[in-house]
Amino acid sequence: MKFIQNNSISKVKVTLVCCVHGNEKFGKKVFDYFLLKLEKFPGLSLLLANEEAMKINRRFVDIDLNRSFTSHKNSKLHEAVLAEKIKKVIDPHSIIIDIHTTKTRLKAISIVTNLTTDTKKILKVVPYKEVAYMKQGFGSLISQYQSAVSLEYNRDYVKQKAVLKKLEVIVTSLLDNKNDHHRYKTIYKSIGILPLGIKIPKKPKDFYHLAERDTYVLFPRHRAVKGFKGFEMKKVSNHLYLK
Repeated sequence: MKFIQNNSISKVKVTLVCCVHGNEKFGKKVFDYFLLKLEKFPGLSLLLANEEAMKINRRFVDIDLNRSFTSHKNSKLHEAVLAEKIKKVIDPHSIIIDIHTTKTRLKAISIVTNLTTDTKKILKVVPYKEVAYMKQGFGSLISQYQSAVSLEYNRDYVKQKAVLKKLEVIVTSLLDNKNDHHRYKTIYKSIGILPLGIKIPKKPKDFYHLAERDTYVLFPRHRAVKGFKGFEMKKVSNHLYLK
């Protein structure tokens, strides 16, 4: 784990969390990009989380780190120990942006575990419309903080140089306390894990609509992977204006 801060005086603090999963290499690009410019961002902290998993190019060493922040507290498993270390270094009053990549066919999805004023402040500067509200938390890093968003990027989309520039705009807007860019969002709320008996077509898009249940599927799988076919969601709003 590496944790680096710009401790210059700033009214707002932002923490970029990178590589919670060791095989999501875009996180390292984000870390390196902002590390080179860190002196330009008073109040910004950078966390390179799971270096051991990065070394072996795997999602995790022992267990999924992003499911370990509310369990395994007394375990000696690598990610269980790491989760406790991470909670000690991140300022709980900081704005948290957790960087991930996934197989989504959208450019990116914002995931939140609450819809408080603090979290909405982040969403207002994120240029991606779809928001997944995962109230259950599932032991994730962002579930530990009041003001936190996970940005789940398309694996091909992150190859574009403009993606890092857009992330820089997000970080700068938050540090400068500007929040008027992208107020309209489509919000889906998780109601649980999709039952395995539900049929999903091949190559489905995220938020695939299950007409017979009037629900939507986040991270849908045609065939179950380790007993998982996706998260079942209800659409909260199609065009919500964040106040």
